[in-house]
Amino acid sequence: MEKKHIGVLMGGKSAERDISLKSGTAIADSLIRQGWQVTCIDVSPNVGEDLRHNHIDLAFLALHGPGGEDGSIQGFLEVIGLPYTGSGIAASAVGMNKVLTKSVLKAEGLPTPPSVVLTANDLSSVMKNKVSLPFSFPAVVKPVSQGSSIGVSVMHDTGDVQAAYETAREFGHHVLVEQFIAGEEFTVGVIGETALPVLEILLEKTLFDFDTKYEVNTTPHAVRATISQARTHEMQQLALQVHQSIGCRGISRVDIRVDDAANPFVLEINTIPGMTNESLVPLAARELDIQYDSLVKKVLSVAMREQ
Repeated sequence: MEKKHIGVLMGGKSAERDISLKSGTAIADSLIRQGWQVTCIDVSPNVGEDLRHNHIDLAFLALHGPGGEDGSIQGFLEVIGLPYTGSGIAASAVGMNKVLTKSVLKAEGLPTPPSVVLTANDLSSVMKNKVSLPFSFPAVVKPVSQGSSIGVSVMHDTGDVQAAYETAREFGHHVLVEQFIAGEEFTVGVIGETALPVLEILLEKTLFDFDTKYEVNTTPHAVRATISQARTHEMQQLALQVHQSIGCRGISRVDIRVDDAANPFVLEINTIPGMTNESLVPLAARELDIQYDSLVKKVLSVAMREQ
């Protein structure tokens, strides 16, 4: 591949800024090790000028959350004609929006927990027992468009409704209320058309939340799943179907919970998953003996081929 000037876009203003900076730094260090000319760009309203000033040939996206993972930066890069890694505008927008993701999954006949979209008034009625949810407690309340489990909480009964809503509504007026699947949690990374080994999330809490995902110097939070070959294949195929149905390109990660009857349910897809050395996709890649630099090269290669 022709050696081009790679701009690693990172940071930004989302609630996931800190982990984005860590992902971007790790990616930049890897690209430099592999001989690329690299400039790190902390995304701001001046990002266009930063890209032009540094004569960037291709953007390696390490942005997480709104503004970076929702199609916004992808649309801007399309307008100025700059190639970039990862999914395009539509897939990014759909993947970031949990309601749109669920609509696609349902249309494709893919399993996902029952859910409803509610407002403050709706939840107030639930709390006062005037309106019932279409499924039983416990239930999960999520912001419609956030990643890394930010703003997510579990309601065990109507007494938890107000606190859960107040937590989620910091990130938007509407919230997604989803039936809680009380089983094992797994995650499956996808690179191109290949599903990585299934990782099992080691849950010490009810939820695999932001603090657990990114806390340092703790016991491992994910290991290669010790499940049958048949169940492994089922979850890998499910992750590939989600990746393809959303229209993803390059890399993604699909989170899955399994109920007591071993039925899998897709929770969400991450179109720009974390890329620190200890993030879930790099961990899964190492199970196939794909080391971090090789993983970064694969992500970049897909973007090069798409030009």
